[in-house]
Amino acid sequence: MLVDLIKNRIIQKKSLLLCYYKTIGLNENQVLIILLIMQLSSDDRKFVTARELSDYMTLKIEEIDLEISNLVKSKFIKIENKSGKSVINLSPLFSQLAIICENSLANKNSESNLVKIIQDQFDIPMNEEQKNSIKSFLEKDISIQGLTDLIIANDVKDYEALEKLIKNNIKSKPKELTKYNWLAD
Repeated sequence: MLVDLIKNRIIQKKSLLLCYYKTIGLNENQVLIILLIMQLSSDDRKFVTARELSDYMTLKIEEIDLEISNLVKSKFIKIENKSGKSVINLSPLFSQLAIICENSLANKNSESNLVKIIQDQFDIPMNEEQKNSIKSFLEKDISIQGLTDLIIANDVKDYEALEKLIKNNIKSKPKELTKYNWLAD
């Protein structure tokens, strides 16, 4: 849902990043690096080096490299090789931002209440470990609305089927997100 709004430029990626960066654990230096990568990247040049970024920042090249390394380790960005060229992929970052934004907009029920609703209304029994697993999925992988839509559309009756469905949804989701050029405005 939110990805479509971004594609249609109803919601700007930069605004989404600035509003929710703290929520996902980014610091200001990382946000500025990401914004500069988005600004300096173009369709023919999608890899920006720390040296290039240092021309626009007060950080030293080593500090920028460390921040980029932390972004990769935290799985916010990916550095990929496409057709012999290095490419910075921001899809993981914006995927997490989209989920957090959707969850905050749909936060009529907390994650705990949603687990209770899943148990009661959909009659899916869960132990404590399974409840925590669902909460973990809701933090990074799927929105509250997306989870309820999956349950309703697939008539899920037990946790194992629900977990399998969520994992299959997660596997298929990045394909849709990577079709969108996150570097473009």
